[in-house]
Amino acid sequence: MQDNKEIKAQLEDLFSDLAGLSISQKDALAPLKRPVEHRQIKRQQAVFQTLVENAPDAISINDMEGYQTYGNRACYNSFGYDYERQEMNGLPLTSLWPQDDIPALTKQLLPQAMAGGWRGEVRQKRKNGATFDAYLTIFPVLDSSGEPISIATITRDISKRKTLEHERDAMCEHRVLQIQLVAGLAQEIAAAPTLDGLYQRVVTLVKERLGYYHVQIFHHIPELSAVVLVKSYAHTGEEMGSAGHRLPYGKGIVGTAAITGKPILAPDVSQNSYWMHHPNFPNTQGELAVPMKLRNRVLGVLDVLSDTAGTLTREDEIVLLDLASRVASIIGSNHLLEEADVLRQFAQASEGIGWLALEDNTITYANSALCNILGAAQPEDLIGKSIISCYPEYLQERVQNEILPTAMREGQWTGELALLSTESIITPIVQSIFLAHDEIGSPLHLVTVVTDITAQKRAEILLDKQSQQIDCMNDISRKIEERPPLFEFLQWLTNRIPSVMQYPDACVVAIEFEGRIYGVGSAIKSARQIAEEIHIGSGEVAGRVHVSYTQECDFIDEEKALLGNVARRVSDYVENRRLSKQAQTTLEEVKVSHKLYLPAQWVERAPAQKPPEAPTPLITTPPNRSGLKAHLQSSRIYTALRAMWRRMTT
Repeated sequence: MQDNKEIKAQLEDLFSDLAGLSISQKDALAPLKRPVEHRQIKRQQAVFQTLVENAPDAISINDMEGYQTYGNRACYNSFGYDYERQEMNGLPLTSLWPQDDIPALTKQLLPQAMAGGWRGEVRQKRKNGATFDAYLTIFPVLDSSGEPISIATITRDISKRKTLEHERDAMCEHRVLQIQLVAGLAQEIAAAPTLDGLYQRVVTLVKERLGYYHVQIFHHIPELSAVVLVKSYAHTGEEMGSAGHRLPYGKGIVGTAAITGKPILAPDVSQNSYWMHHPNFPNTQGELAVPMKLRNRVLGVLDVLSDTAGTLTREDEIVLLDLASRVASIIGSNHLLEEADVLRQFAQASEGIGWLALEDNTITYANSALCNILGAAQPEDLIGKSIISCYPEYLQERVQNEILPTAMREGQWTGELALLSTESIITPIVQSIFLAHDEIGSPLHLVTVVTDITAQKRAEILLDKQSQQIDCMNDISRKIEERPPLFEFLQWLTNRIPSVMQYPDACVVAIEFEGRIYGVGSAIKSARQIAEEIHIGSGEVAGRVHVSYTQECDFIDEEKALLGNVARRVSDYVENRRLSKQAQTTLEEVKVSHKLYLPAQWVERAPAQKPPEAPTPLITTPPNRSGLKAHLQSSRIYTALRAMWRRMTT
């Protein structure tokens, strides 16, 4: 192992101002090594050494055999070794890796590191055997001639970040479930034809789906400075409502929520000073009142009760707050998003949002999501740019002359469009454009909200293709029922299949069968093709169906499955035609052989003369007609016909 001080000096030289100089350049600078310049270099080296020793990341130097020769204080702290005793000096690099990951280090990381460097996420092992997630940078330290003399590593402990990421992912998944629950409830609630029906659905669904002790809705009446019960799940609540049960502002948990506009959560009502006991619900142990607000105006209060203390939590508050907001939006849907400040509240939470100047439709504000869609590094790159230029050329005239004027005239416009990024990437979107006003009602600017629907469009295309493939298989079945000539059927197939592939215009099909080729012959020799065999009889290969693309396109699994189904249908059709033909031939032989014994087909006797001797018939003449059936069933032709019929019907 090389001396520790020598390796440290080499690392310092690597990052010093002389690191980029060649040997000849360093020789040329030799006369300049006067005391002042020498002190300057020493100061730079001292600064570098201080930075390394105090760096938050673990920095180490290892010799070419993989033994550590230097580690800064963070290195010792990260891996749990004693810095004062220099316990890591001479430690093999593999001792810092979990046993299962050592092959990856020796066979992949080190060779790549020596070839120029490697960086990425790995697992590292502390002195006590515990593992942690780390971001590793490993690279060779070169001498003045460019030869590697040691291996440097920079290790950053990212275990906390990973833990936070896992917690964030879990929270996101949980939040998604909450959103789905609320969205489902809101959809069912929104289907109510009347306001009274809406209230009834709210209390019923919340009570039965979420399992609360009791649910009720109070309506806000400003003239009375109170909230009045309008709908309750329990019969006692209905009696209270019919009696005009009301709560003044600031009285009880519901009245407090109404006047403050904030949810009031009381997991244990005995510990809450706002709570007021009501004899109709004697088992109440917890209560949560959530205001239903629209543009900071309280429309009412959604109130839920629990018969067990401590069961109502912040999670209930979040879910019901979301639901109450949706209910309020449904109630006041005709006023939705009339003011610009509402748009500001969800600006950063939207998929993509921007503000446009009324005079020239230039962008005056853009959030990060809109920047990502348009390929801008920062919002400033979009400010002052015309929104028209952000659309594909085929949409620009429509946006300029139809959509924006409609938004200005009617106050809003919503529909599907597409945006064009700076990298010429077209992104399908759903866009809503609203006209925002100031406090006195004067128009301020246009607000555009953009949602990327790329994934949705891809799913729609795939679903459409699947539907087309089902239609194709149905068409094949109908074509088979028509029993066309085989050459006509195969030629028809070569024209039908391309229309259901991903890229119909680039798709060609050829069918090889019994020495003939149907369709486009070039498909057989194409390098970009899939093929399926046509079988007859007991598995004999009679031909193949080839599908290829004339351009650089990949086949998806659904296309391969479709081709397999088509090939099986073709095989069945060919085999059925063959068996049918054989059966028809055999039937004709049977008819010829026994028609003399069928009264309906009795033939005239030959002239009275001695007939010439004939070979023994396939079916010998029975002594009498009563034994005809048994005689036929024992014949060779009957046996062959029965076997062929079984094959056709199984």
